[in-house]
Amino acid sequence: MNFLLPALLLFVFSGNVFAQKEEEQEEKKAYTFDPRKTLRDPFSPTPELYGLQTANDILKIEVLQLKLIAVLSGLGAPQAMLQAPSGSVYIVQVGDRVGRRNGKVVKIKSQEIHVRESFIDNRGESKTNVITLMLAE
Repeated sequence: MNFLLPALLLFVFSGNVFAQKEEEQEEKKAYTFDPRKTLRDPFSPTPELYGLQTANDILKIEVLQLKLIAVLSGLGAPQAMLQAPSGSVYIVQVGDRVGRRNGKVVKIKSQEIHVRESFIDNRGESKTNVITLMLAE
């Protein structure tokens, strides 16, 4: 009879241990990483802080209305800062889409940026136009 009580206690507590291990395994399986729920890097500035806008907004503006205000170059690919008439600032690089006619940035030099627009004119003919924005001095 003395051995029955410790065996019974061992059986009861071992069931709880197994149940806890199963719950822990279920919690591990249920975890998935969602980058939208992570906190932003506290050392990177928010775009709104400097008046920068999203890339989709630049597709609503004519290329000739944009003003080249800076060319950023260094170790990486060159980038250009464009300012809209509203004062909003956009940072673009080669390959980015710009303007209402879905223009593409094809070249960035130290003093200028080239945007190629392909469109269909009033006659139904396909046209290509290269627009050069110069850095204001």
